[in-house]
Amino acid sequence: MIGVDRSEAMIQAAQDRVSAPLVLGDATTLPIATASVDAVVFVSTLEFLLEIDAVLAEATRVLDPEGTLVALVLNTRSEYVRSNLQREGSYFLRMVHRDTEALVDTILEYVEGEQEFFLGISDEQVSESTDPSKAAISAVVGTLPE
Repeated sequence: MIGVDRSEAMIQAAQDRVSAPLVLGDATTLPIATASVDAVVFVSTLEFLLEIDAVLAEATRVLDPEGTLVALVLNTRSEYVRSNLQREGSYFLRMVHRDTEALVDTILEYVEGEQEFFLGISDEQVSESTDPSKAAISAVVGTLPE
C-alpha cells in the first residue's frame, strides 16, 4: 500500500496512524512508476476533483495491466447525500461532480467494470443497501481494457 496526498500536513498526520509508505504528490501526476501497482483505490475522492480525466488517466497509467481500479463515490441519488448537499457547512457542498451517473460513466471510460450500490446510511445507521435512493455509496470496480 502506498498513500498519496498533496498536503504535507495530511501526510504527517497519516504517518502517526499507518505504517505504509506515504508520498507527497498530486493525483494528476503521481510519483509512481507506470504499471507498478495492483490496485488503485479512491474513497469518496473523485467527486471532489476538478481534473477528473487527468486523475483517471494517471490512475490507469500506474495500474498493472492485471490490476483493479476501485472507486467509492458518494451517490447523489441517495436521500443521505441529497440531504447533506442541502445542509449548511457540509463538506458535501465541496463536491464538483454532483451527478453520480455521469461520474460513473466517466470512470467506465477508463476501465471495464460495473457500478454497484452497497452502503445505505439513514438516521446515522449504516446498513447494506442496493437501492439507489438509499445507498449513500456506490462502488465502481474495473480493470484495464484488453
